[in-house]
Amino acid sequence: MRRTIAALSILLLLVLVGCESTQPAKTWDGSGAYEDVTVPADFVPYDNPPYRREDSKAGKRIYGVYSYRSREIYSPKALSEWLKIELPRHDWKFVNEEVDLEKSTFKARFEKNGDKLDFSMAPDRLNQSSERFSILVVKMNDPNSN
Repeated sequence: MRRTIAALSILLLLVLVGCESTQPAKTWDGSGAYEDVTVPADFVPYDNPPYRREDSKAGKRIYGVYSYRSREIYSPKALSEWLKIELPRHDWKFVNEEVDLEKSTFKARFEKNGDKLDFSMAPDRLNQSSERFSILVVKMNDPNSN
């Protein structure tokens, strides 16, 4: 009888430990971007929802995407300079960038502790609009990038 109870207790313990370790990643509620990922104050949240991210239960960043818009067409050079100053303050390391001043487009990558942070900016596509603006998309650990 004692062996049966002991065996059942061990089996129950193994089932509980197994369930705990195989829980799916929790989806974050979307109330903001990661604290160490900053953008210039000229950019405001854009899209609905503007932030989407998924973290593991242990807090590991799995994936995130954030959309912002500027109040006007934003200079790629100004964004590049700002990111290269601000992100290293949060331990992000600059990897590379592509800047096209003629088209007002920008792409850059930063890395930190195995995480990859990609920025891309381009003017909105509303060519007839009198209020042009830039759209900045920030992606954390994008599975479609290399």
